Amino acid sequence: AVAKQPDNAGTVARQPAEDPDDTFVEETRANKSGFWDYLHRGPPKNLGSKELPRGEENCLEEKTFVITGVLDSLERETAKGLIEGLGGKVGGSVSRRTSYLVAGEGAGESKSAKAVQLGVRVLDEDGLFELIESLPARKCKYLIQAEKEAKVKGLSGGGGKAGPSTQSQVSVTAPKTKGTDSHLPTPNSKGTNSQLSTP
Repeated sequence: AVAKQPDNAGTVARQPAEDPDDTFVEETRANKSGFWDYLHRGPPKNLGSKELPRGEENCLEEKTFVITGVLDSLERETAKGLIEGLGGKVGGSVSRRTSYLVAGEGAGESKSAKAVQLGVRVLDEDGLFELIESLPARKCKYLIQAEKEAKVKGLSGGGGKAGPSTQSQVSVTAPKTKGTDSHLPTPNSKGTNSQLSTP
């Protein structure tokens, strides 16, 4: 038995005069145009013209940033290094965990819209510099954690009392590996590390 095909088989359905897919086509063109612009964006207009801010140690600790667009005087990687060097994190997309969106010229519309929707503060490059210069120094979260662990160990090992003999300052140091210190600088008579020891 051969199955009979419907009368309209092989014909293409006609679209109404006002095609709802026209908006899809326009949005796709806009997205492609935006992506093309992203791929061919130029360098910052005033590259290297501003002095980098000197922030306090770990002043951006527990803050997450997203960078979008071309900043005024910093390459994206330089801005990322600046933020991470002061204890901050740099992410790729805006979320509820994002503290700040740093927006430059040609900032992504979707990132900007999401930041507004989530109440994320939007900064330009100068705003980032002002933020860095205004925040106080903070302890590194790993140092805080190490101090808490040392305190717990001190309290549990000392019968609940932490006297002067059981209190100690916590210092975080890298473990030494046998035979690998010979290339490290050694202090000279003035206390600086200008002289290097020879292996």
